[in-house]
Amino acid sequence: MSPSRIQVKLALFLAMLLVVWNAQSVLAGSLEQGLEAYYAKDYPKAAKLLEPLAESGQAVAQYHMGVMALYGRGMAKNAKAAQGWFSKAAKGLPPLAKNGDGAAAFCLGAMSEEGWEIKKDQKAALNWYTQSAQAGYPQGQYYLGLMNAYGRGMKADPEKAVSWFEKSANQGLAAAQYELGVAYAFGQGVKKDPAQGAKWLEKAAEQGDSRAQFHLGLMYNEGIGVSPNESKAANWFEKAANQGHDRAKFYLGAAYFSGQGKSKDLAKAAKLWEEAAGAGISDAQYSMGTLYFFGTQYPQDYAKAAAWFNKAAAQNHAGAQYNLGVMLETGKGMAPNPAKAKDMYAKAAKAGSPAAMVSLGNMLLTGQGGKPDPKGAVTWFQQAANMGYAPGMTALGTAMMVDGPGRDVSGALKWWKKAADKGNPSAMYNLGNALMDDKLAGKKPKAALEWFEKGAGLGHGDCMYGLGNLYSSGDLGSQDPAQAVAWWRKGAEAGSEGAQDRMGYAYANGYQVKKDQAEALKWYRKAADNGNAESMFSLGVAYEEGQGVPVDKQQAKVWFRKAAERGHRMAKIRMRYEGK
Repeated sequence: MSPSRIQVKLALFLAMLLVVWNAQSVLAGSLEQGLEAYYAKDYPKAAKLLEPLAESGQAVAQYHMGVMALYGRGMAKNAKAAQGWFSKAAKGLPPLAKNGDGAAAFCLGAMSEEGWEIKKDQKAALNWYTQSAQAGYPQGQYYLGLMNAYGRGMKADPEKAVSWFEKSANQGLAAAQYELGVAYAFGQGVKKDPAQGAKWLEKAAEQGDSRAQFHLGLMYNEGIGVSPNESKAANWFEKAANQGHDRAKFYLGAAYFSGQGKSKDLAKAAKLWEEAAGAGISDAQYSMGTLYFFGTQYPQDYAKAAAWFNKAAAQNHAGAQYNLGVMLETGKGMAPNPAKAKDMYAKAAKAGSPAAMVSLGNMLLTGQGGKPDPKGAVTWFQQAANMGYAPGMTALGTAMMVDGPGRDVSGALKWWKKAADKGNPSAMYNLGNALMDDKLAGKKPKAALEWFEKGAGLGHGDCMYGLGNLYSSGDLGSQDPAQAVAWWRKGAEAGSEGAQDRMGYAYANGYQVKKDQAEALKWYRKAADNGNAESMFSLGVAYEEGQGVPVDKQQAKVWFRKAAERGHRMAKIRMRYEGK
């Protein structure tokens, strides 16, 4: 059957229409490519594609050229040029938008929201974004989603926001894919689904969205919605960092510092942290402080450490506040100031630092930096202990053991046991001592030996000191002086003041070592410098009687006074009868 004249005319008409559509699609395609580059933050490419269109009178391209000129994206900042492009766009957009052009409606929405060349008006922006979104324009859908998400020009509606993000994301807009990924990851406006969140974030990340790259790195780092993978995490952080994402620089620096996901490289870590710290990232400022504090990569410099810690502390970084507290308490890099140290610990403790809670509790217990407050101390110890912080458990147990109405021996032993089971060697030492005391836990030397050995295996000097005492006492069935001195020596070298005092005693009396008064005085001084009252008393005796040093009654009194101030009974008697 041959075609009718009407069919032939219809075929010719459709062919002509196809030619016209193809001609228009060249312009539309160039515009879409330019906008795609713009929203993928490839601004040089966007400018190259959009500028010819803008020069030819394309209003949407003119608007985006204005934005790039205003913010210096892909070109030098030029407010005058930006104003010129906005003026041209404002004249051409309304007719386009009224004819249902989604891109034009979107641009009018953005100009209304920002007040560029037209009156700033949130309601007008909402109206234009809605028209753009309903016309199926992905950028309009994305911005309408943002207005719903954050309640701009309307009451916040997270569920509607997700609906618009999804429409835009399905058209491939990276920014919308990022928002949709975050919504699923955290359950904002949609049922929480980290795996779905990771899927959308990856789509956006592969298009070059630095925010998505960073968050995807976090998800691989923590194993949220994906299997943990340090290498993938570091690679995504690197992609984001290469685009200038400052938090990504911090995390990439951490990967280089730890060797997790990247080969260990302290120089690269320090460089990345310094860049992020300069951009105001508090975690990076804290990390720079630690590099200078411990002399890692940079020469040790307490002044520079304090400067970085202060920057981070000003942003309420608990770790930096705690470290400043330590520096103020110990006088490292600054004059000792117990009151300021206490204030810093208090800030860090309130911000949730369990280490600061313990330090603050210790200051409240002893009255450093103010009046003693034992109840306040116990409250902070309890809070740290409840967080599962082993030093907090240890401190709480010790506070419970103090004589007075609140003394609770069984409670103290319970907390020490919990801390010891978590691997805290100080708690192991306390438990070992308690197990050597009939009145506290019933004398159980073998159980004490077990805890002392565990702590000693962790390098804890006081546990080594405890082992020495145990072998010296004969409580295991017989004395073993050689073992006792061997453990005291190890403990003394590890910094235990008790073990240092015992080594002083061993050399002063020739106990399992050749008698050597000079060596005895060396160990007594180390122990005294660490606050050991017994060694202070022994030094007083040495100066009084001329044991290894010339007789010096005045120096003897100095050491007796120091020992007495720390509660040494015999030193107090000496001071009382011989005069201060």
